[in-house]
Amino acid sequence: MSAFSLTPQNVTVGEKAQLVFRFASPAEMNNFICDFSESDEAVKNLNNSPFFTIKQMHFENANGNAAISIDFIPWKAGELDFGTIAFGENTQNSDGSSFMVTVSPVFIRSVAQETNASQLAPPAPPRLIPGTSYLIYAGVASVMAAFTVFTVLLLRFKKIRTFFDNLTVNLRRSRNYRRMVKQIRIFTKGKYTNQAEAATRLVNAFRVYLQKRFGLPFCSAATFEIPQLLNQNFGDFYRQGIADFLPVLQRCDQLRFAQGQNACLKEGENKDLGLKLATALNILENEAENVTI
Repeated sequence: MSAFSLTPQNVTVGEKAQLVFRFASPAEMNNFICDFSESDEAVKNLNNSPFFTIKQMHFENANGNAAISIDFIPWKAGELDFGTIAFGENTQNSDGSSFMVTVSPVFIRSVAQETNASQLAPPAPPRLIPGTSYLIYAGVASVMAAFTVFTVLLLRFKKIRTFFDNLTVNLRRSRNYRRMVKQIRIFTKGKYTNQAEAATRLVNAFRVYLQKRFGLPFCSAATFEIPQLLNQNFGDFYRQGIADFLPVLQRCDQLRFAQGQNACLKEGENKDLGLKLATALNILENEAENVTI
């Protein structure tokens, strides 16, 4: 005696279903329960058929009452035959512990039978989620706006680059100016045990300021060559500034190299020298704004 059941009763192509086939097993077969998945050889061999895909099989034998449960997906309409299945604890064993079982075929309904449709439906246009059209319009507008901005920036790239180059130069010059002002304050307020060293630091700082400000080799120039470099490159434009800072540099050279009373600062002289150099510094900065350097 054998019996089978199909769940659901009416299976459509592509629908997952379960077939349970019950039958009487040989008296000498032991009781067992086995499960097989798609990765097992027993299922792989059956899945060579293009008409169905078995997802899982369950074998069970209890006192001569056997059952095979098959979870599958059919891929064709009409009668579906699973053929003969080796039933046992090890379906690949050939020592007589398993025997071949012919599973009753099942009937699979087609999609047309399920929907009572006799012809294909005409193609339908894609459906838009509410609000999608506004997102599309907004996206197109954003792309156009970005393209417009990019075009304008491209046309004005030279101006933008010039602006940032000038900004960088101005920041660098401002930092150079503030460093020199700081050195003048240090010299003006300081009380030195070594006045020659203090004068050297002030002169060297001023040379570095001039070289960075005007891009000329003031650091390697002698004191008398500094006015010459300015005049050669800018004419008589910085006459007033030279008149203010040159005496300060000359006096610092005396402190550095001379001997006797000229080698020492008089009381309050450091303040006077600092004030003259600060005045010259401001004149140079203000005049430099009116000339291309």
